[in-house]
Order: sequence, then structure tokens, then C-alpha cells
Amino acid sequence: MLNPLFKNSFQDILVNNILVSGIRDDSIIKLFEEISRSDFLPYHLKTLGSCDGAIFFEENKDSFIIDISTMAHILDVAKIKENHNSLVISNSLGYSTALVAKLSAYTTSIFKNQDFLEIAKNKIEKLDIYNVDYILSNTSINTKEDFYHSIILEGAFIDLPKHIEDLIIADKKNYLVGVKHIEGLSYICKVTKNKQGKLVEEYFSNLYAPLLFNIDQNEKFIF
Repeated sequence: MLNPLFKNSFQDILVNNILVSGIRDDSIIKLFEEISRSDFLPYHLKTLGSCDGAIFFEENKDSFIIDISTMAHILDVAKIKENHNSLVISNSLGYSTALVAKLSAYTTSIFKNQDFLEIAKNKIEKLDIYNVDYILSNTSINTKEDFYHSIILEGAFIDLPKHIEDLIIADKKNYLVGVKHIEGLSYICKVTKNKQGKLVEEYFSNLYAPLLFNIDQNEKFIF
């Protein structure tokens, strides 16, 4: 639910970030109306919630909150179903995890930062979302689940690390969706495996470069 103190007109968000990106799926539009990015930002940054820019924390370049249009594109390509067991590989404050969890039967979310994990869990549970398992891991993915229908990679990649590649199983027809950088351009990329176990990449939207907001992580964040 949009925070009444800080909500920017959802119509502005809809037009500026979602419809302009070509998203027309009513279920995705409804999802972004229900879950506001502002609710995952510190008090003094909430007005950036509807701005179409990724928000990076300067002390840790791997830590950021994804921009709205890119996440909408990822979900549009992923087509997560309500019976899916999903995995989110994240290091943000829980925004992407909340979106995926609303679409899935069960979601596991991987964090590299203990503080962000705790903030994310608190924020997500305030939205009455409880179908999430929170995992802290820096170098590998060790969870109690053996199989994920859909894997959402919040950050961009050039080549997938082996431990992530191994999660895509040829005969199970599961997939990973994220942003891939190719020769200076960024694309939404869906990764599957063929019968021979080779990675198959399918490219969708050629993303424009959104605004980047760099935030000093040494600031005292008040949520």
C-alpha cells in the first residue's frame, strides 16, 4: 500500500516508469500500485521512490534499489506463476523480493549484507508478506530448496557465476531473468538450458540508462 505521507501520484509512476516502458500486463501494473518503492527507502529519501533511477549506496557498489521500469520489465519477461517457488538474488532493501513474493507461492531471497537483510525482512513483513525465506550468503547459494521455477537476478551480469548457472536445470525448464550487459548496452535476458545442458540466452528490452542516485551509506538512515 502506498505510504500516504510520501506517495507520488501512482498515475505519474504508471505513465513515467511502466507504460512508457511498454508494460501492459494488468497484474504487473496492480503489483506496482500495491507495493511502493518509497516504503523501502529511508525517511529522507522517500521522495525518490517514484523517480525512475536505481539508488546506489556509495560505500558498497553492490548495494542498490533497482529502478521501477527495469523491475517491471524483468517481471514481465519472467511471468512468475502463483505456484512458483522463486529465488531472488538481491542485495537491496527488499523491494524486488516483495514484488516477487506477491506473485509466487514461496520465495527465497539471498542477501550479502546482514543489515539490509534485517531491514528487508522488517519492511516485507509490514506488508503482510510472510512467504519468504531470508538467506545471508556472500559467495554461494546454500538454501533448503533444491529447485526454483523462476530465478530473479536483481543486479546486472556479463557472465553468470557457476554456482548460479547450476541452479538452471535443463530437464526442469526453469529459468533466470536479469539484466545483461553487452558491449555497453543493457538488455533484459532470460536464461534457460537446452537438452544438452548448454545455456540459452533470449534477449528482450534494450534498456535505456536510468538516472543513478548515489547515497552516502555513512548517513544515518531512519526508517
